[in-house]
Amino acid sequence: MGLMEERSGNRPAAIGYFRAVVSADESNVDAMNNLAYNLAADRPDEALPYAQKALELGPDNPAAADTLGWIYYQKQIYPSAVYFFKKAVQKEGTAIRKYHLGLAYAKVGDTALARKNIAEALQLNPKLLLTEQAR
Repeated sequence: MGLMEERSGNRPAAIGYFRAVVSADESNVDAMNNLAYNLAADRPDEALPYAQKALELGPDNPAAADTLGWIYYQKQIYPSAVYFFKKAVQKEGTAIRKYHLGLAYAKVGDTALARKNIAEALQLNPKLLLTEQAR
């Protein structure tokens, strides 16, 4: 249900469902990661412990590494964002993960790696929505 609400754009409902799953099963990496990701945009401080726990429980989970990177990006801690995005891309280099890594490289001033990763993201998914900054 949380994923359905997330896909329909109803983030508050998604957060409620993911919280319920995490409350019932504190070892559910996917629910914990999805909760953290949905909290990240508006409440990165609240999201951070969930993302850290998800990565602790699933150290090889690229989605958990990407979520933790995204939270650090939202908190403007860009070197940490680069670190976790790199981990995510090394495990599974999806378009969105390469895009996230490119955004973080831009924030730390490495425009060459920013362009490279964003170009690779666009090769993987030409319809990837880009922010004005990425353009």
